[in-house]
Amino acid sequence: MHLDDYNCVLCNEGHEETSLHLFFECSFSKACWNTIPINWDLNLPHLDMVIDARTNFGSPIFREICITACWVIWTTRNAVIFDNGQISINLWKRIFKEELGLVCTKANARRQAPLTVWRDSYLFMILFFLFWAWLPCTFLFLLFCLLCTVHSFI
Repeated sequence: MHLDDYNCVLCNEGHEETSLHLFFECSFSKACWNTIPINWDLNLPHLDMVIDARTNFGSPIFREICITACWVIWTTRNAVIFDNGQISINLWKRIFKEELGLVCTKANARRQAPLTVWRDSYLFMILFFLFWAWLPCTFLFLLFCLLCTVHSFI
C-alpha cells in the first residue's frame, strides 16, 4: 500500500511511524501507557526495555496487559487512518477496558482472576484520578461562593 505520508497520525509531530515510535515514543502512546501504568525505559535495548517494564510492573499478567494496550493503540491508529477516527485518550481507555474484558473471558483459569481484578481496579484508578482532578476545582468554586456570600453580608 502506498501512502502519501508515512508520519505518525496519532501525535502529528512529524515523526516517521516506525513500530518503536508508534507503540513507545509517540506522545499519544506514552499517555496510554501512563494510564496503566507501564513505564518504558527507551534508553535500554529493546529486549531489556521489555524485561525492565515487566519487572517494574510486578504482576504475572504483564503480557496480557501489554498486548492488549498495543492492540488498542494499533486499532486506534487504523481507525484514524481508515475511518476518520478520533484521537482521544478517554476513548482509548474505554476501548482498552472493553478489550481487556474480552481477554479475561478467554484467559486460562490461573490468569482470569488476576486479570479481572486488575481490570476492575483500572476502572477505579481512572475514577480516582478524575475525582482528584475535579476536587480542587470544586473546592475553589465552593470557596469562591462562600467568600461571595460572606462579602454580601458585610
